Amino acid sequence: TLTSGQILIGNGTNALLQSANLTWDNTNGRLGIGKTNPSVSMDISGHINVAGIVYSQTFQPFNDGTSKAINIRSRLTGNVNLFSETGNIIMNTNSINRFTIGSNGNINAYGSIGIGTTTSTNITFDISGNINTSGIITGDGSGLTSLNASNITSGTLTINGSGLSALNASNITSGTLTVSQGGTGST
Repeated sequence: TLTSGQILIGNGTNALLQSANLTWDNTNGRLGIGKTNPSVSMDISGHINVAGIVYSQTFQPFNDGTSKAINIRSRLTGNVNLFSETGNIIMNTNSINRFTIGSNGNINAYGSIGIGTTTSTNITFDISGNINTSGIITGDGSGLTSLNASNITSGTLTINGSGLSALNASNITSGTLTVSQGGTGST
């Protein structure tokens, strides 16, 4: 006898068999793999191994009333790559854009960024560790309250900020130190 909704499979000789792991819902046009009542076009219970590219407009965990996550990983040595051929790569939480890599290469983050720390709740950019730059760091200095420049031995250090209350630049041996609208407590 044939079970309604199950797909017929040839066994390599002359007989057909049916598997409870493959179900076709002819009324709604849905395929179930490991599911007896598929709820979407292709409903799979279990892991999927793809040796190629998966194209999709949306990846979303099915809402079955429990907390779910989408995990993208590589089981091989190498990278996990996110590609957008013509647009941006956008990461959202609670339906709000939080992080965007633009098609022009610009990175925009909305909220706090912490590097080397998990406690950057109210700080826009919080780094726990050293910063190395070959460029210029700019700003109006209005939030600068303390600056330790004791490791600078030569070059130019220009400070323009009325909020600076402490400056240690005792090891500067050559170059220029310019403090405009400087605060108090400079050494």
